[in-house]
Amino acid sequence: MKQEARQYAVLTPVCLAVAALWVPVCQAELRPISDAEMSRVQGQALMSVEKLVGVPHEFTRVTFNMDSELKVSADSVTLGGDAAGADIAIDNLALGHVSTDASRVQIDGQNYAVGEVVPFWGADPYLELAEVDGELAGFRFGFGQARGTVSADMNSFSGTIGLKILDANGTPQDATLFDSLTQSTANRATHIGLADTATDCASGVQCSPLTALQSLDVGTDNGDGTVGFTDDFFLSFQREGIEWQDLDGSRLINVGRGVSVESSHQHDDRSADPADRDSPGADQLHRAGHQHLLAGGFVAPGPARSAPGRVSARLRRNLINIYRRRSCRQ
Repeated sequence: MKQEARQYAVLTPVCLAVAALWVPVCQAELRPISDAEMSRVQGQALMSVEKLVGVPHEFTRVTFNMDSELKVSADSVTLGGDAAGADIAIDNLALGHVSTDASRVQIDGQNYAVGEVVPFWGADPYLELAEVDGELAGFRFGFGQARGTVSADMNSFSGTIGLKILDANGTPQDATLFDSLTQSTANRATHIGLADTATDCASGVQCSPLTALQSLDVGTDNGDGTVGFTDDFFLSFQREGIEWQDLDGSRLINVGRGVSVESSHQHDDRSADPADRDSPGADQLHRAGHQHLLAGGFVAPGPARSAPGRVSARLRRNLINIYRRRSCRQ
């Protein structure tokens, strides 16, 4: 055995040396290339990591260079819940929908066969952490761009909802989120209506429960029945107020403590299409159909929100496709 071992020990380096002789050796000189040649070279990273410095928070953002196509349903979603309620409480949530009319042009400008999924699109998904003095102050995750339908019975909502509704004269007005006492709020809102002295959510005058919205489009109104992509659509969880930086660094998004849905997109000129459903006491509040959830702009500082509490969700069906390469987005 010792003799055989010595033979193997000798043969091994010999075999490796012989094999190395058969491997072709490539030698190349590094040479600069012209701008024209460089323009023909394409490439992109799957993931990028950024370190951003703010006052007083520091941020770490991880962005994935991909597109995602979603059709997700959940029986119920509760975020930031405590004994007093929840920052977000939604029943029958659905991102994306199923086509019921092959002749109808959907929000992306395309037609879908009956039974085919019209997806919720999200581009450049990211996760961002906010720290102060080495401790986690909050985090958010979302999409650099988003477009799609959201169906939900919203019992409680925190964040921004960029709708315009028609007043008694048929003039579009900015919609305002209220609590049950008709107090304007971006935290645990239960109603939506006009910011007017005549508005009374208790009696349903120029105000209606958020559950009346039923179905909304996330995106920007193109004015032709289709919807474009909205920028920086995200969900945040925070133990204190944070000024998040817009993804392009052009502005700050002030979000209060708790859980909320936000976007950096401005919606000053967005309008909601009239809907075909009526609700008691909401003659001028058109809802369902093609109303638009343009969760954009800044959230005005308000009362301190509850700290993120219970997070629960019961999923019904999931259909998620992720594309590493960019698809053509209209």
